[in-house]
Amino acid sequence: MRQTSNGSVSARSPSTLAFWRPWSIIPWAGCRLAVVVLNARLDEAQRASVCERILTTGNGDALHWGAVLAVGLPDHGRRKLILQRLEGRPVEGLHRLFDLLREDQLALVPAHLRVLENGLFNSDAKTAVSAAQWCQAVGKSSDAWLVPILVRAMGHWLEHEEPYPVGGGVVPDSPREALVRTLYSVNRLDLRHLVELAEDTRSDVSSAAVDCLTVNATESVDQRRKLVDMICAKRFPVDLCERFLDVKIPFTAAELSKLGAIRNDSDAAFRAFVVRRLLTHPGMDPGEAASTASLMKDDENGKVRDAVYQFLNSTERGS
Repeated sequence: MRQTSNGSVSARSPSTLAFWRPWSIIPWAGCRLAVVVLNARLDEAQRASVCERILTTGNGDALHWGAVLAVGLPDHGRRKLILQRLEGRPVEGLHRLFDLLREDQLALVPAHLRVLENGLFNSDAKTAVSAAQWCQAVGKSSDAWLVPILVRAMGHWLEHEEPYPVGGGVVPDSPREALVRTLYSVNRLDLRHLVELAEDTRSDVSSAAVDCLTVNATESVDQRRKLVDMICAKRFPVDLCERFLDVKIPFTAAELSKLGAIRNDSDAAFRAFVVRRLLTHPGMDPGEAASTASLMKDDENGKVRDAVYQFLNSTERGS
């Protein structure tokens, strides 16, 4: 290993030159060892120089190791190098650098717009996910300047993300879940938009919207009443209705009673929802639950009748 006159390792020593070779021919373990050696032997200025060259010329795994080496730098120097690279040409592996910013909890400021443009629009889906997750991790209600770029990114990836698999398969990367959660924390997405997102074909986006609707209904009586009206109007598919009854939304007995009207719905799946989720809800008045079940004993659908008798038997055993 080449040393300078003061005993430190030169930034052009064989261990550093390994970083400039094609990464496909360098074993993973060898890269890890090189990083360990460089962290131990290089002083701060030399390490910064090596990091800058790796980040400027590298892609893919090289950026991973450049990020690992950068962790040893002081916060300001590390972040400056990372941000400078993220403003440059998009290449494979940039998600590693966005992940480092998220782990550092670097606060977002308007000066980062160019970095976010590159990450959310000019890179692959994996990088866009990491950029959006950085926004999610540090975005706050005072970051109103973020809203326009997040909204544009939602539309961009709705159009350009790979199709969601039907009937199983590998789920392609998409930043939209993290974008939904960030938009909610920054700008509290309106009810109409959240309802649309709750029915999204991507389960991660739908779950994010349901989580946001749940927070709304937990914190606001008005939002909870609107949610009850939407369930009564079958605004959601039955599986989403069941999820709303499963979570810890503080529905009142009166609100649950209102949902009981669904027992007369023409769709057997919704009538079964009443039995399985509504009548067993801890906030439901026991007397009303028993009365509703009695009215449903002669349901035309066998599965609904079975659920009713199972409920009545369980209540009799518990009394």
